[in-house]
Amino acid sequence: MRHEGLSCKLHRIAAYGVRLKNIKKLLNDKHSAGVTVYVIGHSSVPLAGLTFPTTIYFANYEGEGTEGSSSLMHNKFVVLKDSAVWTGSYNFTVSATREQDNNAVEIYSPELARVFETEFINMYGPPLGRSSKTFGSVKVSSAVTAGTNVSGSSVTLRDGSVVKVYFNPYTTPKTVATAIEDEFLAPMFSDIKAPRETVCFALTWFTRSSIAEAIRGSRNATTDLITAGIVDDQNTNTSIYHLFKTTGIPVAWDSRRSSFGRGLMHHKFGVIDPYLKNARTITGSANWTDAGAGGDAGNKNDENIVIIYNPRVSGRFYEEFRRLYALTGMSSPSTTLKSVDNLVMYPSPAASRTSIGFDLGPSVTKITVKIYSLSGGLVWTRTIEPPSIFPGFYNETEWNLTNSEGARAAPGLYFVKVEAVTPDGTFFAVKKMAVIK
Repeated sequence: MRHEGLSCKLHRIAAYGVRLKNIKKLLNDKHSAGVTVYVIGHSSVPLAGLTFPTTIYFANYEGEGTEGSSSLMHNKFVVLKDSAVWTGSYNFTVSATREQDNNAVEIYSPELARVFETEFINMYGPPLGRSSKTFGSVKVSSAVTAGTNVSGSSVTLRDGSVVKVYFNPYTTPKTVATAIEDEFLAPMFSDIKAPRETVCFALTWFTRSSIAEAIRGSRNATTDLITAGIVDDQNTNTSIYHLFKTTGIPVAWDSRRSSFGRGLMHHKFGVIDPYLKNARTITGSANWTDAGAGGDAGNKNDENIVIIYNPRVSGRFYEEFRRLYALTGMSSPSTTLKSVDNLVMYPSPAASRTSIGFDLGPSVTKITVKIYSLSGGLVWTRTIEPPSIFPGFYNETEWNLTNSEGARAAPGLYFVKVEAVTPDGTFFAVKKMAVIK
């Protein structure tokens, strides 16, 4: 969390865990400076130490059953009023900071901030909302009655990116689970595009079989779709793990907690077609489980997901997926890729820099990117080895249009050659690109 992002605006924070002393001090300081701060937490993670009023969700089994379901207030979001939203998988705890892999996104949009603020008010109770704090099914019924159900909202940002928001446990216009499934299945008469090249996911808990079937369905519809995932190696994930394995979809166990007794791959994200125009990222607080995303009897948690349609964002999450996938010891999600294939450059013509992208086969140990002039002179070269490249995946590197001496490359046509070294020999792909003034 970027502390400087907490400007002098009203802050609304819904977080399953707020334990970090520096975060509490920051919020107390803001409150003392005249900033209005509201915080929602779950009773199992106390908010002691905060000097302003807060509200806490108690589950039925904790003795306070009028607030909603018997499950969790599992959201992790911060709202800066009429300004920005911060959300993802990260709890404000020591373990989340030092021992876990997590993600968070900051999205600057007054409209999106109002969506999350409305959902916050639906939970908080007085003085913001209703006569009592409401969570789970109670929140859902009262929000629908009051016309304040903002689940399913779609916001267009200034750069043209679209962000869709869904909150659990609402079932209207669709559940979180159905929203995730639709991104893989692309139902008819919707504006959702079917996955074309890549589907990957990293999830601590993944037990919702309908989402797994949607992923399998997308792969069956596009047979050359590269599909892979990572889940924590715990018993609850076993059924999904074997479901994918029997289909030929590689899923890696993240075993740090069972092997070392600490640490956790705590992400909850999926990525579809990174870098492409069709790219999108699914992230938020919700695990892909019945409690976190479902629409049946297990649908209880207060959660959120955002679906971000932006190639650059998807690229960042894809890089994190590849890093984690390599750490599990898995070499590649694909055994059918050529050693080097699908060479692309963008932009081309290039005026200041260009990205060079390519697919690598699973047995590649090293690559060398070479730029030649039309006359055959070597202009620039770069050699890359793991962990800076990821065999079995789409990879990218960048050329800043300078030659080996650091001078600007002259306008004109160039050949881009990517050489891939494997135990069976060296293979290459070549393509032309243009440089302009």
